[in-house]
Amino acid sequence: MEKRVLLAIILSMAVLFLWQSLFPPPKPRKVESVLPQQEEQAVAPREETGYAAEEAKEVAAGSPAPSLARPERSSLPPEKEIIVDTELYHAVFSSRGARLKSLALRQYKNKADMPGICFVFPFSLLYGSKRPHYDSSLKELVNIQGLDNYPLYTDFEGPELGNFAEAPFTANKDFLELDSYSSQGKIVFSWTSQAGVSFIKTFTFSNENYFIGYDFTVANNSQNPLEGSPMVEWTTAAKPENEKKKGGLFGGGMGVDIQQVLYLMSDEVNEKEVTEIQEKEVFSGNIKWAGLEDKYFLSSLIPADPQDLTLSLFRGKSGEVAFRLTSPPANIPPNDQQTFLYSLYLGPKDMDHLEKGSGGLGRVLDFGWFLNPVAKPMLFILKLFYKFIPNYGLAIIFLSIGIKLVFWPLTHKGQKSMKQTQSNMKKLQPKLAELKEKYKDKKDELNRKTMELYKTHKVNPIGGCLPMLVQMPIFFALYRVLLNSIELRHAPFVSFWINDLAAKDPTYISPLIMGGSMFVQQKMTPTAGDPTQAKMMLFMPVVFTFMFLSFPSGLVFYWLVSNLLSIIQQYYVNKSS
Repeated sequence: MEKRVLLAIILSMAVLFLWQSLFPPPKPRKVESVLPQQEEQAVAPREETGYAAEEAKEVAAGSPAPSLARPERSSLPPEKEIIVDTELYHAVFSSRGARLKSLALRQYKNKADMPGICFVFPFSLLYGSKRPHYDSSLKELVNIQGLDNYPLYTDFEGPELGNFAEAPFTANKDFLELDSYSSQGKIVFSWTSQAGVSFIKTFTFSNENYFIGYDFTVANNSQNPLEGSPMVEWTTAAKPENEKKKGGLFGGGMGVDIQQVLYLMSDEVNEKEVTEIQEKEVFSGNIKWAGLEDKYFLSSLIPADPQDLTLSLFRGKSGEVAFRLTSPPANIPPNDQQTFLYSLYLGPKDMDHLEKGSGGLGRVLDFGWFLNPVAKPMLFILKLFYKFIPNYGLAIIFLSIGIKLVFWPLTHKGQKSMKQTQSNMKKLQPKLAELKEKYKDKKDELNRKTMELYKTHKVNPIGGCLPMLVQMPIFFALYRVLLNSIELRHAPFVSFWINDLAAKDPTYISPLIMGGSMFVQQKMTPTAGDPTQAKMMLFMPVVFTFMFLSFPSGLVFYWLVSNLLSIIQQYYVNKSS
């Protein structure tokens, strides 16, 4: 490859090395931190989650009024499961606290099987001849790993009320099934204390999206006013705290499957890795949503009224991590009720689904402020190709061709400039040799005289690099899209060979072909300058090949197709010259 083009690529590599330093992901911003002494009044403390923590909380606060106290676990009736089936997910609720016990996505599996070619010689030498068992179960978004502290712990925190997190709620139905003929449905959970205070949880489901309506009603049928702060909490079993972040040259935070708590506060998306949550952290302000994400999926809570909310992040003693949204105190007079409105999003980080609800969840899909204007249109065009060609491998190929056609005139001009520069540099080689000999002990003078020589003969050594540099943002943006888009997860190209475009090619065929195409392209591209340096540059295809061995196969195919089109274009330029 021409020395100047390789300089541009090396420059881009340096940019990627420094990317996280120059454009780090936004850190959580504390708008108002609650001091420990004040925290007990502003937010009810719960250093750990689960039944034991709730008992400790009640002991510390003193025994609640008998009429409102939560029943002891031994006196609770057996847990009952309430099932919700839609075409998008299978959900299981527990009657204890009307909390979510499981939600499995029907259109997504935990892991794709190895393609059949891996068990055919010679690839069977790597993977064996027998197909191993893979976890092909549905993707589960409720991750409790044996803990009994299910998500959607809800409370009305106040001095007059006990904790009813595990109260035996009664559902209006045990099973709800939605389909194309019955696209919406509700399940209502209710529990009434001995004093006549009723707590009602209403969940509204749709067969068409991953949003779930969640209404929490407190009906005060007692003789005393109630004052408390509604609170909803999402809990997950976290990975070990000492687990190291895994990445690569291009990985950063987006390339690996890292759990993060993120929230939209004061129109700014803040992120906090789950493994970094150690001490309890409290943030206050205008919070439109909060959620737990990994590389491809999101579990989020969206309050209808985001004003003056408090977000708490904390880790329990059993390793679980939770985020809690607490609303300002509310006063409910006797014989009155108040409803607090929320919605949930439990599903893939797919822009088409994220933007169906309120709260601005589309901002979860973030490729970086610099790349968003390019990356999101790229993703839109890729999905547009997929609508007409229902194969994302072919869609990537056509997208590659489209990008190459758009930049064809610019690339053609750059290649012609390289060709002309090569011719001019050959003519200047004797004079350059004279300068090197004359100023061999004066490097600064040699550089100045060399630049004067280039200027006199109108030679621009880096002129051919400019078209490549212009295309770098496109490469960065498309790299982010192909690396992190849910659309490519478990998407097949040729099922027997590539059945997951978001994973590496298990046969390593495509990266090896890509490396070969890069070598051919480099040999065809005009070279100028030091022949020894040009020979050293021949190692670049080897370096890139090793890098691409672990890259997602979708990205490898994009680069391969781009190389093949560049070879055709370079052949045309060389022939016409």
